[in-house]
Amino acid sequence: MRQAHTQFVGGPLDGKVLAVAVNLAERVPREYRLPVPARGDAPAQVLVYHRQEVRGAAVSC
Repeated sequence: MRQAHTQFVGGPLDGKVLAVAVNLAERVPREYRLPVPARGDAPAQVLVYHRQEVRGAAVSC
């Protein structure tokens, strides 16, 4: 399975880069669910991130 290093923006993963499985078009899925196990008094939860297009970004070769 192919993966892409993806930077997360916002929430508890803000600024972190994780390997995310890509689809057949080699794009990160529109919605990415990340299960977080219970720790201490905090219950288990699922973080949901939504892909957003970045417009106006300069691309140089």
